[in-house]
Amino acid sequence: VQRYCEFQGVEIVDEFIDKSISGDDDKPELENMKQMFLSGECNATAVIISEWTRITRKDGWEFQEDVKWIKDLGLTLILAQAGRVLDLSNASTMMEIQWMVSEANRYLKNLSANVISGMISLFEKGELGYTNAPFGYDLDGEGGIIANDDILLVKQMFDAYMVNESIVSLIP
Repeated sequence: VQRYCEFQGVEIVDEFIDKSISGDDDKPELENMKQMFLSGECNATAVIISEWTRITRKDGWEFQEDVKWIKDLGLTLILAQAGRVLDLSNASTMMEIQWMVSEANRYLKNLSANVISGMISLFEKGELGYTNAPFGYDLDGEGGIIANDDILLVKQMFDAYMVNESIVSLIP
């Protein structure tokens, strides 16, 4: 976004950065930005995002709820990654965004399924598929894992979880 703005000669009035993790829909900074625009505290003319997933993770038909406030305020939505200015009042643009959102969500679902399938395949072959052993295990130097002293804690955590106890209660 910074490079896009520098290249376009656009002044950044404020920045809102959500430090979310994969699969996390919590976007407190996005909500903060929205409230600043709705209250009139922010008088910028555009919302510039790195990619559409910074605004929404909903499917192609439901994402309109998440961008409605931008459209209602007459703001321009700019997708910096692609260098695109998205006119939310244009029906063709909205259809294109719906398609992009749907395709990205489909890709993510397939990617998740493929990653899980690949990990299962590696585990069935006795390979980890990553460089660090899971908690409670150590690498054995031959591509496998061996239990370490923490394995007892793993069993306690699992047992506590299975009877709906708090894992936090296991911390001395």
